[in-house]
Amino acid sequence: MTPVGSAPDAEVVTEAAMVALRMLAESRGHLVIVAPPGFGKSSTLRHLERSSRTFGLRTARYPVPAQADLPDIVIVDDAHLLPARDLAVLGNGLASSSRIVAAVEPVPADGSSGEVLDRLMAGGTVISLEPWTTDEVASLLDQLGGTVPLEEADALVTATGGLPWLVCELVVDGGPVSAELVPGQPSRAVPSIPPA
Repeated sequence: MTPVGSAPDAEVVTEAAMVALRMLAESRGHLVIVAPPGFGKSSTLRHLERSSRTFGLRTARYPVPAQADLPDIVIVDDAHLLPARDLAVLGNGLASSSRIVAAVEPVPADGSSGEVLDRLMAGGTVISLEPWTTDEVASLLDQLGGTVPLEEADALVTATGGLPWLVCELVVDGGPVSAELVPGQPSRAVPSIPPA
């Protein structure tokens, strides 16, 4: 799920987010959401946090205050950026009493995210976020401006590679902006400004 800056109620709930929520509802252990920057990891965590509460699950963001009761789920955004000391706390204390839902960037070239994150990934479920599909972009455009031809959503996916942050960059003032390919740069798009 990714909210759009000028349209906070508009969101795209991806298949990966639905799978993650189902796993949380079924108490299936730790989850690690993996994707490069701009793929909606933080937005997906916010969606999971809100939706988990509808199942009666208590959630908290890391770090959990020392005096607080441990929640059912601890949300850790950008876990790959945590210092070793914080990762050790996750690996030694919270991991045994709360389920952890962590968002991380893909595993570095050396093949390891560090001992604690590697253990979370090995002992939990890894869910990879993918670029948005034409149907997901069409859902967003429909929320912002009513029924939109599938061709418009497909053109936007083609122009942006389906990258959520780039799709959102092309949505201005709650409405879609037509996009055209930038020659020689298939992952970039430029907004088309309608004539005055």
